[in-house]
Amino acid sequence: MAIARTPHVRLEPFGMRAVRLGLVSVEQVEKALAVQKMLRNKGQHVLIGMVMVDLEMLTTTQLLAVLRTYETVEEERS
Repeated sequence: MAIARTPHVRLEPFGMRAVRLGLVSVEQVEKALAVQKMLRNKGQHVLIGMVMVDLEMLTTTQLLAVLRTYETVEEERS
């Protein structure tokens, strides 16, 4: 029995999408990525959106709004 495979579609990175939506600046994304890397080096895996919330760059409402835009992309692919 063959399993149907969906073509791999590369989604826009979370930080860039947040920039495009006007929620953060490129500089804020770069800072959040640096913090994320530092945490990863300490053995902690924290998603970039949560780093941005922790740094008060995004509210949880804004985080969810960005995440919802990915649902729209998934629905369009179906």
